[in-house]
Amino acid sequence: MNTIKKVTLFCASIVLCFGFCGCSSDDDENTNSSSNEKKLVKVVNDGNTTIFNYDKQGRLLTAEHKEGSFSSISFYTWSDNNDHVKVSNTYGDIYELNIVDGLARSGKVWYDGYTKNFGLSYENNRLASYDFGYDYKGSITWGKNGISEATILEGEIIYSGKSCKGYNPYMVYNVSTSPIEDLAVAQPRLFGLHVNQLPEKIKGDENDEVSFSYEFDKEGYLVKLTATYHGDYDKDYNDGESEIYEYTWK
Repeated sequence: MNTIKKVTLFCASIVLCFGFCGCSSDDDENTNSSSNEKKLVKVVNDGNTTIFNYDKQGRLLTAEHKEGSFSSISFYTWSDNNDHVKVSNTYGDIYELNIVDGLARSGKVWYDGYTKNFGLSYENNRLASYDFGYDYKGSITWGKNGISEATILEGEIIYSGKSCKGYNPYMVYNVSTSPIEDLAVAQPRLFGLHVNQLPEKIKGDENDEVSFSYEFDKEGYLVKLTATYHGDYDKDYNDGESEIYEYTWK
C-alpha cells in the first residue's frame, strides 16, 4: 500500500511529483463541486506537502508538490463548459480528461515517448475500475458503508459508523494512485469518490491490518488521520509504526 513510493517512481518517469460530526450526502456523487463545502487546500504526509489552488468555480487550477528542496507544479486548464481538462507542467503535457455528465469518462496520458488512451468505468456513478498503464490500474468494490475493497488497499475495509464533514481524502488518495490522483483528491466528485465514511481498520491476511484514528476541526472536517500498521500489513512499516496525514481546508 505504499502509495508515496509508487507515486515517486511514476514521477521519476515523467519528471514530475504528480491522502462525532455532521455528514454530507453522497447522492450527488457526479456533481463537480458543492458551494457549501470547504475546499481541501493542503495535505502533509511523511515530509511531503501538496498545495491545491482553485478558481472561483471551485475547479483545481494548480497542484504544487514539495519534498525537501524539490518542488513541482501541475497546471489545470478547463474548457468553458467543464467537459474537458488538460494537465501540464513546465516539462510538458501530463494527461487530459473528457467529462460527461459530471464524471471523468476517458482521456489520454503522456508517458516517456508514447501516449496511452484510457477509460474509467463506473457503477451507480461511483468509480469501479481504471487502467492508466504501468502499475496504475485498480478496481473498487462498494458496500453499504462505502468502499469495501480496493486493489491498492489490499484488504477488507471495516467501518464502525463514523463519518466526517466534506469527505475523506485518505480514501480517495489510496484508491486512485495514478496520474489523476491530485485531481481526484481535490475534486473527488469527478470520479464518484466523494466519500465521508471513516474506516476503523483495513484487515489484511491473518492478523495483518492497519487501524485508524482521526482528529477534526470545529466544523467536523478531517484535519488529522493516523494510520497504525500491525503485523506485516505493509513491508515499509514495522509492527506498531504509524504514518500521519494532516489536512487543511478553506
